[in-house]
Amino acid sequence: IQEELLARVEAVFPEPGAAGIGDALTRFFRTWHDLNNTPQDPGVKAAVAEVGDELATMMQEAFTQLGNVISSINKQVASQVDAVNDILVQVRSLTENIKKVIANGNQPNDLLDKRDLLLDKLAGYGPVTVTDQGGGDISVTFFGEDVRADGVTVNLTYGITGELNGIEINGTAVNLTGSAGSLAGLFQTKSLVDDPIDGYRTQMETLAGALQSTIDQIDPVDPDSFGNPQPFFTGSLPGGDFKVNSSIMSNPSIIDGTKAVYVARLYSTGMDGSAANLGGVMTINTPNLNGATFNEYYNALLTDIGARSGSASDMVENQQAVNEQIESLRQSASGINLDEELTMLIQFQHGYQASARVLTVLDELLDHLINRTG
Repeated sequence: IQEELLARVEAVFPEPGAAGIGDALTRFFRTWHDLNNTPQDPGVKAAVAEVGDELATMMQEAFTQLGNVISSINKQVASQVDAVNDILVQVRSLTENIKKVIANGNQPNDLLDKRDLLLDKLAGYGPVTVTDQGGGDISVTFFGEDVRADGVTVNLTYGITGELNGIEINGTAVNLTGSAGSLAGLFQTKSLVDDPIDGYRTQMETLAGALQSTIDQIDPVDPDSFGNPQPFFTGSLPGGDFKVNSSIMSNPSIIDGTKAVYVARLYSTGMDGSAANLGGVMTINTPNLNGATFNEYYNALLTDIGARSGSASDMVENQQAVNEQIESLRQSASGINLDEELTMLIQFQHGYQASARVLTVLDELLDHLINRTG
């Protein structure tokens, strides 16, 4: 599950490639460089606005999709809890039917197989203990809690701020730490993945804010009709409205091409929270990106995502090998050995043939005694 979620995070950032945020960042500053060469060219000003809006849209979509990855974990947990409760209802119903059939002196093999299959599925969600009570009845525990009685359900629990934080069975909180099964795995994944994904969202927000603040300090947009300065980017990623100023999109000519050189120089400027001179009298206070440029900061985010995803894939391969060994041992103890079954089938076939031969000899003897003796 952790591998799947981190793969989805990787898919949010199609890098390296011509359709990624890194490429859009490079093209954004390149258009400002082009505008510096032709400061009054309306076509280049339009290109600055369009590429900037494309960059803002991509950053907003990535930020939103990262949030969707987090919410999908909660949806998976809720879906699995519903599946567990459905299995428990079916197991109880089958148990009652099995008890009735056995009480009537019959053997409910099909019902027993169905119940065993459901219990196997239940064990996939969490630790299950089954004890035979005789007469077809069984006791069942799930995460150590008795779930045999009607009305006992598994429910989600939430923290004070409304965040999903665990499950309870019949009002008793379940300790998921170190437990087996996909439910415990989801909560473990949630604890391992939530913080990094929140961190990626924070980094994206920092990157967007850094773009806004540094460009606004250069002030490369003509003031409005009241003489007020206009930002190049407006809104924010958490607000869902990060974009190029609508005034610029409707009229790119308000971009001041004479300041394009300073914006272009931001591409190679390390951001460490100190003042940076971009040439002449243009000095800005840089945000703190740990001394990295915009692209370096973004690439560091991608590197961390790739490392986490690769580590999760390695863990999955190791766990699959262990699971295969355990399943092989389980099947050797409780499964069907085809070689043994074939040997017994041949034995029964030979026994049938021998019995048939005995009956044939008896028939011949009786025929001889009845019809050929006087």
